[in-house]
Amino acid sequence: MVVQVEALNVDEARRIAESIVEPRRATFDGILVYVHRLGEGRELAARRVEWTPRGGYVEMRYSDR
Repeated sequence: MVVQVEALNVDEARRIAESIVEPRRATFDGILVYVHRLGEGRELAARRVEWTPRGGYVEMRYSDR
């Protein structure tokens, strides 16, 4: 499953991803959550959080600006 969200505070990417993943983790083998800054939906995501049953949550930062 791939989810794209816009957020006021991209530093909360992990918390945002957890709120999306937890109710669905029994249904999917992996979920990617791309977190964009509010208003920059077409731009490269600022953060990506990947969840898998084996690896748990892994956050990648694409941009700190």
